[in-house]
This record gives sequence, C-alpha cells and structure tokens, in this order.
Amino acid sequence: MEKKWLGQTKCDFCGDDVKSHQIFFDAKTTCNGAWALVCGRCFVIHGLGRLGTGWGQMYDGKTLQRIGGGGDVRRTSAEND
Repeated sequence: MEKKWLGQTKCDFCGDDVKSHQIFFDAKTTCNGAWALVCGRCFVIHGLGRLGTGWGQMYDGKTLQRIGGGGDVRRTSAEND
C-alpha cells in the first residue's frame, strides 16, 4: 500500500507550498529534534540528514506519494529541490 501525504502543504520554515518543489520531507529537525514539514531546501539547512523510522520520510511534491524513508540522505546539495 502506497503512502500519500494528507496534511497541510506549507513548509514550516520558509512557508513555501511544498507542492511547488520536486521533493519534501516530514522529518526531525535541528530545532531540538522537533518534527516539521520541510521543502528540500530547508531540509538541507534544518534536517538531520537521515530518513527512516524515528528520522523522517521523503515525498514527491507533485504526487504527494512517499518515495523514501530509509538510509542516509546527503545534506550537501539541494539539487533535487
């Protein structure tokens, strides 16, 4: 069963509509471990750089389908944003 994002679609940091980005994240952040909905650009700045249980999930900005949630994610580039 595919997982689809059903919540609000504004980045908690910059306010962009995450549907206007290629990818977005529901992830733990550097703000004392608080979780946030973040666009790819803000994930590079505020994300912890990992996905999976206890870390976060990655979603497609156009379809809102979950496309990742395991392993490491590079924090050095926002090229997918």
